[in-house]
Amino acid sequence: MLLGWVFAILGLGIMAFIPFGSPYCDRTKTTSCPLPYALVPASDQSFFNLDAPNQGSLFILLSMLVSFGSVIAQSASDALVVEYAKREPMAIRGRLLTVCAICRGAAGIPAVLIPAFGLNGVQYNGSFSFALAPNVPYLFSLVPCVVSAVAALCCIEEPPLPANISFQQWWASFRALIERREVVQICLVKFSLSIARFFVATPQNPIQTHWAHMEPLTVSLSSFGGGIVYSLAMALVASHGLHWDWRLGLAFSVVAVVALDGLTILVTTWNILRNQWFFAAGTMLESFPTGVNLIVSSFCVIEITEVGTEGTVSGFLASFSNLGQPFASLLFKYVDSFFDVSQEAIVRDSNAVRWDITYVYGISYAVRLVSLVSLVWMPAQKAEIQELKRRNQTSRTAGTLLLVLFVVALAVSVASNVLSIFPSTKCYRLAGGNGIVDVNGKCPV
Repeated sequence: MLLGWVFAILGLGIMAFIPFGSPYCDRTKTTSCPLPYALVPASDQSFFNLDAPNQGSLFILLSMLVSFGSVIAQSASDALVVEYAKREPMAIRGRLLTVCAICRGAAGIPAVLIPAFGLNGVQYNGSFSFALAPNVPYLFSLVPCVVSAVAALCCIEEPPLPANISFQQWWASFRALIERREVVQICLVKFSLSIARFFVATPQNPIQTHWAHMEPLTVSLSSFGGGIVYSLAMALVASHGLHWDWRLGLAFSVVAVVALDGLTILVTTWNILRNQWFFAAGTMLESFPTGVNLIVSSFCVIEITEVGTEGTVSGFLASFSNLGQPFASLLFKYVDSFFDVSQEAIVRDSNAVRWDITYVYGISYAVRLVSLVSLVWMPAQKAEIQELKRRNQTSRTAGTLLLVLFVVALAVSVASNVLSIFPSTKCYRLAGGNGIVDVNGKCPV
């Protein structure tokens, strides 16, 4: 845990004190910011910084460092939670995990108040007459990281290992673990559902900005309310859903998110109702099935771990689940590159653009619904996992393919994200661009 928080503190500390650079458009000096640059009057073009998209490389790399540290700390804490959760009686097993997830989700709710009231100035497309500098939120984020690092150093007691384990011994036990049938099945389910969950159309932010006219305050209040709804969903599962059929719970959550998101997006896209509070309510309500999805899909981790393997199992399953996010982002950025759904297109708001938006969201929803097929591999409840463990079925081929899938997905995701950072490569389709570069080898702004 301490190592992870040190990485996070280092990244946040640097971002809190280095200059951000000029914004793409200075909203305090011109009202032409929503316009495509080609339509901006010559008198206002001096307020645009066309090189702004290329100034974020350092912040992206530092954000990666913060995320890396956060994942390390979270994986270690998850292993600790799973270790204690295994001691619960079968009748209430999973309640401790749910309570910890509620605490983690609830602790993040106050964080959205910073952008709600501190980043709602005119320069952030808000309506307040004041605003914080863009570095200040990183400074605020340092505080919980430092507190967590001190807590990890002073409050966590870790018993010493009985003996030093060589890498060969660890690798042999790890290979034996990932060759087990229950581990392979759950890894595939988690990876599939993670890809489906994050297979989200990229125009989400431009739609809420230019069509729903959401201010930063509204976005933050929606996130604030969503955090409360998310915590309530997990509290409901903790009190009434510990014995729900996991497959039905996951299927419900996916279908509910598609229905809520589809209603919000299509009503906004076709100008049936373009209202920031309607859009905010739709995204906020999606937090309920999302909370059900995340906590129900976590219960299986408790059952497949053995004493001494809590960290390895929870970390490997979390890695498979988390790896679905960048991989899904890569896939959908590639899909989006074939449609005219850029920010400038959304500003034009033509009938053709509306159809393109409908197509990309239709593809997104179709992928999410198709992902439900993977639930055939998901055990229905604790007893089914225990039965799989008793059968002790293993497959060296399945374990090898699982490792290959992990390495390939990781390599492609890292390559895509790195290529998207640099101006000379961010237009590649692999990086989410449209495959077109200008005469200078840069992406057209």
